[in-house]
Amino acid sequence: MKTKDNSQNTLKRLINYILKDHKAGFIVVFICILISAIGSTAVAFSFKILLDGYIVPPITTNHT
Repeated sequence: MKTKDNSQNTLKRLINYILKDHKAGFIVVFICILISAIGSTAVAFSFKILLDGYIVPPITTNHT
């Protein structure tokens, strides 16, 4: 379990370093990531609406 504890300490130190010295840049990058994720989701959703609304499934006929 020492490795997990060491990894957690390293992560905490890294986050403290980023927030202490590069807080503005971190916030800008975080906002850009959020905008990108929202944009990607919106594009995928709009394609779904377009495809579902304009592509009609083929009509199947039963030949008996």
